[in-house]
Order: sequence, then structure tokens, then C-alpha cells
Amino acid sequence: RERMYRQGSLDSLCGVYAVINSVKAVAHTRGFSLRRWECSELFRQLCGVLADGGLLADALTDGTTIRTFQAMTRDAHVWLLHMRGLQLECRRAFGKSPESLDLFWRKLSDHVEAEGPGSVLIRLSGRMEHWSCVRSINDRAIILVDSDGVRILRRKLCTIAGPDRRRIHQLIPTQALLVTCRSGARA
Repeated sequence: RERMYRQGSLDSLCGVYAVINSVKAVAHTRGFSLRRWECSELFRQLCGVLADGGLLADALTDGTTIRTFQAMTRDAHVWLLHMRGLQLECRRAFGKSPESLDLFWRKLSDHVEAEGPGSVLIRLSGRMEHWSCVRSINDRAIILVDSDGVRILRRKLCTIAGPDRRRIHQLIPTQALLVTCRSGARA
């Protein structure tokens, strides 16, 4: 029996979904629920950013680079400011890769604890090339809000060095983004 493809099976729009999930989670933490039509509007806008840059076909089939991902994030933050009056800032977690997975883990964990779910966006390599949004972090795992069904990254399976048979998830520290809310009440 031949397996058929489902919607989303052939595209690489995880970056678009990661940005939308981050905006939705951060807004929720500040007491704002984004409705489906608002998220659809943001999806259209982010696809427009890709199209305007001549990058939509590449994003659909090959995913997005950090530069394109950051451009989408900035555009989404302008959208959220216009829609809900929430001002978000985004910066890279690391200018250069930290010495250890422990330092990476601690910095992201501290940020999520201070800013809430959705405030960290990560890039994975290794078993999969993927952008995702962090819901929470504990000593043993990163819990994701993910468009592809990835829910948990167990720490024992993660590395910031090259992946191997034991550590299949490579986290890219210089492409992890920290989102900070500069206005709006926290729920």
C-alpha cells in the first residue's frame, strides 16, 4: 500500500510556524489571545516577506537561513506591536558558540524562566534541519511548541558539537534567538 502525503509533508516552513508560535505564546503570557484569523494574517504576512525577498520557493523546499528567520521575526514583532501594542525585541543568544552544552542550556533556561513560553527560538540540525519554539526547559529536556510534532528534546540526546549516534540533536547556539517583551502586562 502506497503512503500518501499529508498537508505540510513536503514543505519546509517550520521557520514561519516557529515565529508564529513564538508570537502567540509571548502574547498569551502577556494576557492576549491571538485568534486563528490573526495567526492566518501573520502567516500571510510572513510568506509575503519571503516572497518579496525572492525566497518563498527556497523556504518552501529548503527552509530558511538565520538572516531570513531574523527578518521574519522582526516583521512579526512589528505586526504584534500594531495589532496588540506589545513591543518585542529579538537578539541572538550567543555571538560565538559557548564552551559547553551546560552554558547554552542555562542561558536559555534562565531566559525562558524570566520571559515565559515562546521567548526562545532554536535551530536544530543533525537528525533534522528544523526551527522550533521553546515552551519550557528543565534540567533533562527542552519542551517545544512545534509545528512538526517534535515535543521534547531530551538533554542526553543533544549536543552543540557535531551530532553522532548517541547525541542526534545538534543545537546551534549562534542561531538561538531570545525574545524579550518591552511593553504590556504579564499575565
